[in-house]
Amino acid sequence: MDNNNNLQTTGNHLLVFNRKGFDPFTVNVQSFNLPGITLGAIPGATYKITSYKIIGSTIDFGDLTCNIILDEKMDSYAQLFKWMMELTEPEDVNPVMYLDCASTANLHILTNNRAVQKLSINFYELWPQAIQDIQFSTTSTDEPNLIVLVTFKYRLFRLVKDGIEL
Repeated sequence: MDNNNNLQTTGNHLLVFNRKGFDPFTVNVQSFNLPGITLGAIPGATYKITSYKIIGSTIDFGDLTCNIILDEKMDSYAQLFKWMMELTEPEDVNPVMYLDCASTANLHILTNNRAVQKLSINFYELWPQAIQDIQFSTTSTDEPNLIVLVTFKYRLFRLVKDGIEL
């Protein structure tokens, strides 16, 4: 990625996309949610009044939502927009397989000076589901950065702490 300045300041989180057959690209993330995890439960036999659950064999992951800081050239927005258009196979885009459209993405949580990774989160088979509206305004606001909320779906994620995937 070339030296592309943000509209004003940078965040302490980086989201790096590694799509098969495409150059990797990185966006600065102002804020994000660490998705929730739900372990499936299977109904057990009932005993008199109460039923109980036993541990299931599936895990459901919540959506990844990120407030992405837009760079002054809007390259991050353009990359995500193009990716979404490719997913829908409009006009001249060749049909593609699901795994060719999905990406591995690495969300890096950095220290305040951006020198050290505290934690990384690897998302597998990730794809953008929604890009929310962007509010352009010439009036002064408390928020110096231009931000866009993006929602991603994915198959699973893993935490990486001290170089070890958990």
